[in-house]
Amino acid sequence: MHRPFEPDYGPKADPGRLYAFVASVSAAGITILAALLVLNWHGSGPTTQSVPALLMTICLVFLGELRPLMKLQHTNREAATTTVFTIALLMLAGWPLAAMVQAAASLVGGAAGRRTWWRILFNVSQFTLSLGAACLVLRGFGIVPTPGRPWAPSVTSMAAILLAGVAYFVVNLFFVWQAVALWTGVRLIGIARREWRVELQVVGASVVLAPLITVVMRHEPYLIVLFIPVLLVFYRSALAFDESEWQSLHDPLTALPNRKALRRQAEIMLGTVPAAGDDGPSSLYSSGRTPAAVAVPHGKIGLFLLDLDRFKEVNDTLGHAAGDELIREVAQRLSAAVRAEDMVARLGGDEFAVLLPGLPDVEAAQQLAQRLLDAVAVPYRLHGFNLDVEASLGIALHPDDASHYDVLLRHADVAMYEAKRGKTGYVRYDPAKDRNSPDRLALLSDLREALDAGRIEVHYQPQASFKDGRVVGVEALARWRHDVRGAIPPETFVKLAENSGLMARLTEYILDISLRQAALWWRNGYGVPIAVNVSLRDIESPHFVEMVERKLAQHRVRPEALRLEVAERVLVGDAQSVRAALIGLSKLGVRLSLDNFGTGYASLLTLRRLPFDEIKIDRSFVGGIGFDADDAAIVRSTIDLAHSLGLRVVAEGVEDPATWSTLEDYGCDEAQGWLVAKALPASEICAVLAQGVPSAAPGSSANGTAPDQLSA
Repeated sequence: MHRPFEPDYGPKADPGRLYAFVASVSAAGITILAALLVLNWHGSGPTTQSVPALLMTICLVFLGELRPLMKLQHTNREAATTTVFTIALLMLAGWPLAAMVQAAASLVGGAAGRRTWWRILFNVSQFTLSLGAACLVLRGFGIVPTPGRPWAPSVTSMAAILLAGVAYFVVNLFFVWQAVALWTGVRLIGIARREWRVELQVVGASVVLAPLITVVMRHEPYLIVLFIPVLLVFYRSALAFDESEWQSLHDPLTALPNRKALRRQAEIMLGTVPAAGDDGPSSLYSSGRTPAAVAVPHGKIGLFLLDLDRFKEVNDTLGHAAGDELIREVAQRLSAAVRAEDMVARLGGDEFAVLLPGLPDVEAAQQLAQRLLDAVAVPYRLHGFNLDVEASLGIALHPDDASHYDVLLRHADVAMYEAKRGKTGYVRYDPAKDRNSPDRLALLSDLREALDAGRIEVHYQPQASFKDGRVVGVEALARWRHDVRGAIPPETFVKLAENSGLMARLTEYILDISLRQAALWWRNGYGVPIAVNVSLRDIESPHFVEMVERKLAQHRVRPEALRLEVAERVLVGDAQSVRAALIGLSKLGVRLSLDNFGTGYASLLTLRRLPFDEIKIDRSFVGGIGFDADDAAIVRSTIDLAHSLGLRVVAEGVEDPATWSTLEDYGCDEAQGWLVAKALPASEICAVLAQGVPSAAPGSSANGTAPDQLSA
């Protein structure tokens, strides 16, 4: 059942020892087979009664060799019935006939499978010697079957049957595992510990079924077909374990090792965990072809992280099928560009990792990085198009940059994003450019504590209508004053939360405070909607819509009192999940606003397909309309476009009366910025709501004091 090597690839460790071992086994097996053939040339033939059983068994041996019951797609195994019927033939007619039939079947099967000649000879010899071991055990019990005197196993022969089966498999597996050990450079004991579970099931199936098949053959040969389903169940059970383990450690699209396999291999190489079963590195090496393990060479250990540039454009333009085809082609090129001892893994999406042991210096790592980038850069032919694809690659080395896998991976990720930002191809990790420093980690811990203690404040910036200058909405903005560092800029801690998985808690926290305040305002007759910003992590969360609905019900706030602002960059996420979430929110009655419009991701198709109620023109365009003709044209055309689609328009960054007047002439609906008011705490924004006009609205000098009962 076990195929010890792949003929397409040479040995990974010591070819001299491997071929010497194969030659020795082959010489012994062929010599014994020739002797058996000569000694039994004039031996007694089968009787008339035994001919049907022998012919049926011989046919099944050949059929099992040529047509396995099942063959796993990925692992190096197949379920062939050859073994069980060969052992049955041994018990039925003796070693010489069984050995010769098995040899002939191996020759035919090897030729049909286009195996190399030395592998065919090795297979013939290993089976001959294994059958010989089983024959010697049977002889020890006085059992010497021949074609003329077939043997019929009985209950009294249980010990002989069991020991013969064990002898067969011990010898056979020794030859196979020793060859694999020499092939891969892994110790024999390691191979045995890794394989014994699967092989034990095969041994059990063959030892149990072979004597039963022999008995049936003696009495009703044609009933043997009933054993085929039983064999299938045994083999499927044995091989399912192997296949499931393969699937848990490999990427289904490219057949490369996955994130879990990369971690396992890296930790073994780095010496942070012991190799399981003392089998050295795991058998999940570079290209995903034949599993192979090699000894870890001396030198630095490199971890490269590679990400394709603008891969989303391929998916959006040619479809996901073309994107998958591109990923597979990239995987093949990377596998072909690395050394035999390197591991290429796919971490997900368009991100790959390469684990490289035995690097002599940094220059060697950089040369390998450039080789990988050059391989990826060769134009691709996909769906009738020639595509130029580039990649960004980050380099982290052990022990220079980190001693543990998680830190090494994070440093490679930091370097990769530096390469992407600088468009430099590859970048070696530089601690000076690492934004994820211990200081930032400490800040993240403080942010988590601040959320737990309720020390994150929410301020509100009003939005005024161009028609009469009255407040028609507010935007909730998070503010954090650190006990030691003072005021932390929102862009700092919000980005920190997005990159750490803390964003969901921060969004829920702000939403909770904002809806509590909205409930108070609306009960007192100040029915202005509150806008809350949401991130890509929020939108892609499968429970986000449910959470919003729960919060609305908890605070007894009408859905139209809430407006969720979605930044344009969120639209680069999973299109299906984003669209489903936005539609779900719209069905709740929540208003949706497309924030930072004009920064490069949204399109007419986006505005038409997604249920937005308004767009907010980014301040980078609004601030220049007084002196930049291009910005003015963009803002004016954006307002006209939005109105034609039935969307309201809010201009951000309105800071002077001239900008207000220009936007008013353009027909903009609302303004937000310092000219209207800065972001204010709840106690101060209440004064603005009570007056009905912003304190700094153009043409107004109204000021007021917020009633205490309007502040939550």
